[in-house]
Amino acid sequence: MRVYLIVYMLFGFCHSLIAQAVHFSEPKKLGENVNSEAEEMSPMLSFDGKTLYFSRAFDDDNVGGKYAGTDIWMSQKSESGEWTEATNNLGNLNNKDNNAVIGIKDQGIVLYLLNSYNRKSGISFTKLVNNKWIKPEFIEIPGLTKEGFVGFYVSPDYEVILISFVGPDTHGKEDLYVSLKKDGEWTKPVNLGATVNTSGYEISPFLSHDKKRIYFASNGHQGYGDADIFMSERLYNSWTVWTIPQNLGSSINSEKFDAYFSITEDSTVFFTSNRAGGYADIYESKIVSKDNEGYTDMKNLLKETQGLLNQLKADNEVHSIDFGENEAQLKNEDQAKIEEFIATYGEQQKFILTFDAKQVIRNNSLKLLNNKRQSAVMNFLISKGYDINNVVIEKDGSEIQSQTNKNKNTLYIIHLK
Repeated sequence: MRVYLIVYMLFGFCHSLIAQAVHFSEPKKLGENVNSEAEEMSPMLSFDGKTLYFSRAFDDDNVGGKYAGTDIWMSQKSESGEWTEATNNLGNLNNKDNNAVIGIKDQGIVLYLLNSYNRKSGISFTKLVNNKWIKPEFIEIPGLTKEGFVGFYVSPDYEVILISFVGPDTHGKEDLYVSLKKDGEWTKPVNLGATVNTSGYEISPFLSHDKKRIYFASNGHQGYGDADIFMSERLYNSWTVWTIPQNLGSSINSEKFDAYFSITEDSTVFFTSNRAGGYADIYESKIVSKDNEGYTDMKNLLKETQGLLNQLKADNEVHSIDFGENEAQLKNEDQAKIEEFIATYGEQQKFILTFDAKQVIRNNSLKLLNNKRQSAVMNFLISKGYDINNVVIEKDGSEIQSQTNKNKNTLYIIHLK
């Protein structure tokens, strides 16, 4: 029991460290050269920090008038550090549909855009040639639908697209999906899983430069009021296994609608909020501290207690889930087995998800498959209301001492007594 309590306290402490990892300065609303009596959203800053792109709705000067779609507007930073008066005079980029910048490449020479230029499902891009934006060109994304609200973020290296839309396996309203560039083509969008997505909506995704974190807005996770902005970290290089989303706190979030978060390499933050009443405006903030010591402490604590966990594995009960060859879906009998496991041990008991290291550690393709299998179990647990803070996922597995018939398709569930 003493060993169990140490492990319980350890993971609770680590969870607290992660939750307090980033602190922001008090947000300031950008001035009247950017914000107006209309609605501003989707701020996106160029790499040199001198050009701010955003979308504006309900403005008489939009193409098509006040009640047409959104236009892309642009403001530039002057030598004095002030933003110049915004303009939507961007040639081919604006029409009567919804227009927005969803990514910037090549030091601002290429912009990725909502595809508002034909009726196909995908995105578009434009290039700056002789100081003019050329006519946007279409990029197809298979499996995407234009039904309802669809939002995007394209990474600067043009390797990852995050998408918010209602797909065939959506958990509620809009979910977050990912499409990856493979062999010159974009893959069919994959749902990020139930750790990130909820029965509410998840919108306005943004990916950190190192591709380890996503920022997004949701009304389905616990927050301060309407949509809040959250952060989640990617685990084991998987796009379907994530840490529990952390609310960015009361400096960034309010009782109103907060979304469209973006962050620059110098830690400057932009987002949209209607906290002041009326239509939404663009706000600016700054990361003022990162508790890197917390992450270091967390890693050291986990390393120091690895022997403790190994001891627990040797002494505790081992259960197994056998997947089919190259399969990552839970069968009905496996779901029943997990439900029985929860009913037997209670929802507050901790356990470990792991594989046999002999089968996994030198097989990269098997590691990827097993990440998906672990994610399948995690998502099922979440769907049943289980507190996944009580679950430990082992990255590479370890020696399993049990009577179970071992093979490479077996996931082991170790109950910590």
